[in-house]
Amino acid sequence: MRLITAPITINEGAWITAGVFIGPGVVIGEGAVVGARSSVFKDVAPWTVVGGNPAQFIKERVLREKVVSIQIERTADSRRQKP
Repeated sequence: MRLITAPITINEGAWITAGVFIGPGVVIGEGAVVGARSSVFKDVAPWTVVGGNPAQFIKERVLREKVVSIQIERTADSRRQKP
């Protein structure tokens, strides 16, 4: 059998837990989490949690700090728009 190689890309803020297999050419999106002992054969979308064999979508990843930051930005924007 031929050896198939391709780069694996793990973007910033992604978390690859223990014992994970990532296939060649797979891209792990920013902030994504891959559960322990998972096998990843397809790209993982940013800010999602995946797990299993093969890895499947479990839920979206939402950080409390990120939510608070967005709320603060929206409040500041609404105050700027008022005369």
